[in-house]
Amino acid sequence: MKFIPTDSLEKLEFDKIRQLVASESFGEPAAKIINNLHPSSDFSLIMTMLKQVDECKDGILNNDGVPKGIYNDITELLQPLGIENYVLELEEMLQIRNLT
Repeated sequence: MKFIPTDSLEKLEFDKIRQLVASESFGEPAAKIINNLHPSSDFSLIMTMLKQVDECKDGILNNDGVPKGIYNDITELLQPLGIENYVLELEEMLQIRNLT
C-alpha cells in the first residue's frame, strides 16, 4: 500500500532542490552524488545516511576541522587500487597525502 502520490516529487519540485544543493557543492563528484539522490523507503539506508549527517553535524559544531572547499578529484586515481597487486606511483601517493 502506497501513501505517497506518484507525482509528489514533481509537485515538490525535488529536481530543483537537487539543482540548488548541487550548485553549492565544491566539486563535480559531489554534484553528481547530489543529482542522483532520491527518496528511499529502505530503513537501513536511511539510518546509515542519518548517522553520516549526524557525524558531519557534530564535526561542524565541535570545530573538528571538517574540510569544505575546493578539492582535487582522485576518483580515477583510486580506481586501479581494486586491481590485485596494483602499486601506486610515488606521485599518486603524494596526491592522496596532500588531501589532508
